[in-house]
Amino acid sequence: MVIEYFVQKGAKYLLLKAAYTGVAASLIDGKTTHVIGLISTSGRPMSDETKAKLQQFWRYFVYLIIDEISMISETFLATLSCHVGIGKAGTGAAANSDSFGGINVIFCGDFHQFPPVACVASEALYQL
Repeated sequence: MVIEYFVQKGAKYLLLKAAYTGVAASLIDGKTTHVIGLISTSGRPMSDETKAKLQQFWRYFVYLIIDEISMISETFLATLSCHVGIGKAGTGAAANSDSFGGINVIFCGDFHQFPPVACVASEALYQL
């Protein structure tokens, strides 16, 4: 319904859809959360080139839908928020300190469906 509304209003270009896994992302015609945040597992600091790519990518997006939210850990969500903040900052400016760079985020999915992957159970966003 949300996507249809954006299409109807001619504003689909403002909306980005993402999910943690490639399969889930493809089902919603979206991208993975790693891709939208240019998140690598190398552990190295973000280069100026990567920051520039993030800023180019996030230039027009104002809304983000993240599906299968139960698969995302607290730490990964915080990293994604930080990277989107860098992406929403102007060239040469400091990262936006607002969560997700101040964009509107819609979380979708069942918190009880799949636990976060590759982390301890306490990293889940929701605990029974």
